[in-house]
Amino acid sequence: MITKNKLLSLNDFTRNKKCANILFQLSHKALEEDLLDYDYVNMILDVCNYKPIAKKSAQSKSVQLSKRSDAFYIYDVAQDILSKLKSEKSDFDYLLSSGELDISKRIIQDKILILDEIRSPYNVGAIFRSADSFGIRKILLTEKSANPEHPHSRRTARGCIDTVEWEYIDERDLLKFLEEQNKNNKDIIALETGGESLKNFKFSLNGVLILGNEELGIRPVLLEHSNKRVEIPMGGCKGSLNVSVCAGIFLCNWYLSSIE
Repeated sequence: MITKNKLLSLNDFTRNKKCANILFQLSHKALEEDLLDYDYVNMILDVCNYKPIAKKSAQSKSVQLSKRSDAFYIYDVAQDILSKLKSEKSDFDYLLSSGELDISKRIIQDKILILDEIRSPYNVGAIFRSADSFGIRKILLTEKSANPEHPHSRRTARGCIDTVEWEYIDERDLLKFLEEQNKNNKDIIALETGGESLKNFKFSLNGVLILGNEELGIRPVLLEHSNKRVEIPMGGCKGSLNVSVCAGIFLCNWYLSSIE
């Protein structure tokens, strides 16, 4: 077990990240073990400036209820610490010494993603996270799309707002951009119902993908400028998927086709 002195010797980001991971593990032990090491738990909580939890007796009649309560509290503290770190990095992330994501680790391909009036900051953040993982060079957002800098976008993206290049673009400039892509024989793919099945689609090494509004889909003016239309085959009773889920499915397939 890591000591208090060792924790205090770490920089703020590393110490808080370490404490969050320890508390996450302890939240499971609070349910699994007969009696938690409350001295150790409270030491971690003290280092992070959270209130301690009262020691419980193994003979307590409400020990099971107390264990659940302790587990929830410890887990909530771990989540709160990660939220305050803002980027909420994973243990498997590639990080610089500053704690920021190491952009040099990204495989960046000549692929552009257009978000057409994606209004949910959660969806925007989730799409950025998939874009970071699957080679997207740049994201263009139409003016009514949610701001990637919104706290909900940033929290969902977990640092990827800063690893993928992006900008807002007005409709006139966007149409000019799409016309240029067409002139250069680039695929402009509309991910929309009624298109070719993703199962049979032949991916190019580069191009543009358009994602549409959660309720209404891609606007007609942009559909007219696309030269490919693709839909994701499904086997459920629902006729559509969340736009960020659609993005992840398509981008993963596009990425895999490019590296095989």
